[in-house]
Amino acid sequence: KGLNLTKQIYKMLAGGKTTPASVETIINHPVLTELEELIQKDEGNRGILPIIPGKGVLGSASYALSSARKVVIMTGFPCVKDNDPPTENDGIAGAYAIAKACISLGKETLIVSDQINDKVLAPMTEFLAQNCPNPDYAAVEYKSFCPPQDDQEELKLRNELVTILEEYDHVVAIERSGMTQDGDYKTMRARSMKGLVAPLDKYLFDGKLATEHDVYRIAIGDGGNEAGMGNLRSSIAEFIPMGDVIAASTSCNDPIVASVSNWGGYSLAVGTIWSYVQRQESSGEGEVAQRLQKGINSEEQEVTLMKFLMDLGCCDGIRGKVSYSVDGLDFDISLKLLEKAKKFALQA
Repeated sequence: KGLNLTKQIYKMLAGGKTTPASVETIINHPVLTELEELIQKDEGNRGILPIIPGKGVLGSASYALSSARKVVIMTGFPCVKDNDPPTENDGIAGAYAIAKACISLGKETLIVSDQINDKVLAPMTEFLAQNCPNPDYAAVEYKSFCPPQDDQEELKLRNELVTILEEYDHVVAIERSGMTQDGDYKTMRARSMKGLVAPLDKYLFDGKLATEHDVYRIAIGDGGNEAGMGNLRSSIAEFIPMGDVIAASTSCNDPIVASVSNWGGYSLAVGTIWSYVQRQESSGEGEVAQRLQKGINSEEQEVTLMKFLMDLGCCDGIRGKVSYSVDGLDFDISLKLLEKAKKFALQA
């Protein structure tokens, strides 16, 4: 529990003037603490409070991501199985927020998912690229994978994902279905999604591979069945309904628990930009505001994104249909939280 200052963060300091003391000052700063508290009130009554792994996880993740060179974002949760596409909208706007923040800071970004989520994520990535063009923003791309049907396809998938780990130094999973201990992928109601989901977390979040390729792993989830939540498995099994069945087994450096995963994405995006500015030796007055304006959606832009996703057929995972809501909560609540997050970053 508490502050997750890993060896990898200290390795990021090599050759620079940042010291472990100043790293802790940034990670423990009230801005990042407030951004973390903002997303952990359990408005949806999921029962997440007992599984939150202490304070400082969002701060650690924000600092780490602010130092990234190239970032992979895993997302896509095809839990609305009777719909086409079956992709729920939670995690999608959050992935967009993280990706936009990263490319605004010059970090090349790759979004990965399953082919069954292509109808949502391929056009969303193109939408992001069109609205954030080079050279003002770094490149953003999308790649999807099919669930392997035999050992040969499994080996091919593993090799493709290891190649990604060789190129990228940070992997972020947000509302990405996580592999259970028995190798399945479960919805919150314990419905299997195994035939729909490619085991991306099996390799991109593999501890041995991450260490071998020096990759930092961050995860965002709101129920315990998401990739990277394996650090919290015992608490998930105890406190989340059917937690022993649905809990993810793959772990990460920083597991961020949020009331709604999109909100975790908002806070991580804002926290990453704020941390990036704090790490600069000569940041000018107003730079946080300028960076936020460039890297974080305005309320109008976020509404446009939401309507764009609705037009693609992206569903509310709780309501099971296209709706101006996320996880059963009216989207205006998300908009207010996004604005609060930006205000927290501007108050320092």
